[in-house]
Amino acid sequence: HFVGADPRVALRDDASAAAVMAVDAQLTAIDRRSRRGPWTERVLRLIASHPRVLAATLAATLGEETRDFKVSVRKLKALGLTVSCEGGGELSARGGAVLCLRDQSGRS
Repeated sequence: HFVGADPRVALRDDASAAAVMAVDAQLTAIDRRSRRGPWTERVLRLIASHPRVLAATLAATLGEETRDFKVSVRKLKALGLTVSCEGGGELSARGGAVLCLRDQSGRS
């Protein structure tokens, strides 16, 4: 039954400068804590360049297990950076803005 609106919808539509800078800092912290090293930008760029492609296909591109890749994507989705679609996922407005910020700052 319906329990309310999905809070990720509001997040993925918020591409304001403040929101994008805040989530960029969160991604940096996630990468810093990760045992496998920085991965957030790599996964975002892969999704951006292959929208609506199945997770199994994208995972194979990175040499990862599908299950592990999906866990990563769910973490990005919780921050409002990706949107699930039929046949795969794509970046939200916020996800695109984060990559734009990183391109502009020369951190990619």
